[in-house]
Amino acid sequence: MYFKNTPSCLGLDINLFFVEDDSGNANYTNLNHIKRMCKNCPALMECFEYSRDNLVHGIWAGTTFNERDTYRRKNEIVGIPVVPISLVRDHIDALEREDNDCSK
Repeated sequence: MYFKNTPSCLGLDINLFFVEDDSGNANYTNLNHIKRMCKNCPALMECFEYSRDNLVHGIWAGTTFNERDTYRRKNEIVGIPVVPISLVRDHIDALEREDNDCSK
């Protein structure tokens, strides 16, 4: 994910922003601090638009997944599912192992 403007969160521990489980439940101990940081971020609108249009978890543009989901429903926006690159890599690695096993 690349933004035209430099995000205020650049370089921070990514785990601060991704504490939700698969159902969107979260324990955000730093949510108020993160919301204040995001409020003045130069990339706020880019970040929000990305997170609004894509079904990403975690805090994006100072919003949680559930907050964005409410916004999408209210504005009749259908978000696009996003598959984490780690899952794609795991799947490719598994396919390559299968290919190697079959060629023996």
